[in-house]
Amino acid sequence: MSSRDKHPRNDPSDAAPETGGGAPEGVSRDAGRRRKKILIIDDDPNIVLFFKALFEDEGYSTCVARDGEEAMRVFRAEKPDLITLDIAMPKGWGPRFHHRLTQDGTKNIPPVIVVSGMPAGRHAVPEAKAFLTKPVKPGELLSHVRAILG
Repeated sequence: MSSRDKHPRNDPSDAAPETGGGAPEGVSRDAGRRRKKILIIDDDPNIVLFFKALFEDEGYSTCVARDGEEAMRVFRAEKPDLITLDIAMPKGWGPRFHHRLTQDGTKNIPPVIVVSGMPAGRHAVPEAKAFLTKPVKPGELLSHVRAILG
């Protein structure tokens, strides 16, 4: 223990910087807390990579499904806190996946952000917290995610 650790800090210039999360190097600022998990459901590999990087850079955990069938399996295994949902995908459209969740007795269905290239898809998942049209602006998507997950 250094002499600096033995004495209380009275000089504001000694305070740890506000940026960087204040965690020691090599230790996550989320250590001891469960990171919020986002299920990305999209068949476009470029969108998946983009969303994963965007969310993980913000400290969220991610899991991925590339179609409606896989989405159900991943949802049950991962128990996400939020879902980003594409509308048009092979093997089960996004709205069909969401409808299955609501009809099969699933408890605690997480909030959904629909992200689609189909503007008419706005009404496909009426319970969605947001509807964003591709190409989506990163700041706009993150704004919705933060508003929902904190």
